[in-house]
Amino acid sequence: MKFLLSLFVSLLFLGSGTGYALQPEEVLLIVNRNVPASLELARYYREKRGIPMANLLSVRMTDEEDCSREEYRQELLQPLRKFLARQEGTNIRCLLLFYGLPLRVAAPELTPQQWREVEDLKHTRKQLDWQLNNRQLTDEQKQQRQQTSKRLENNLINCNGKSRGQRLILRWHSC
Repeated sequence: MKFLLSLFVSLLFLGSGTGYALQPEEVLLIVNRNVPASLELARYYREKRGIPMANLLSVRMTDEEDCSREEYRQELLQPLRKFLARQEGTNIRCLLLFYGLPLRVAAPELTPQQWREVEDLKHTRKQLDWQLNNRQLTDEQKQQRQQTSKRLENNLINCNGKSRGQRLILRWHSC
């Protein structure tokens, strides 16, 4: 009986080993045409892994570590969306970005309304800090101060060395 049980378990695990591997046609290689090493590396990878030539997307972008939000949208996102729309019927499950593509995308610009909200939050926090330091806060005001501070901390990221439009990034701003 133990023999049959161990045989059953062995057969069960034997068949499941290849079930989770990506197939070559499920991988999309994305390379930067402006970086020859990117193309060379992608060609080598494609040949060794048996990835179809049709699954190679070549874009023209900066070879710097950072790119603007506009360049990201125009030069990478739009061609990628078009490529995937044309590939109806294929099952791309993995996007493989190669050497030479930017690592970071710049923060989106804040709208005038978002700047006003940031300034209002800063002003409210400043008032509440003063009241807190002078021990003039009621319990309700203390709670309001905590909520305002949390909103500022949760929604703002300070980016030193960036332009005024990039200093504060609101997480709720659509990317």
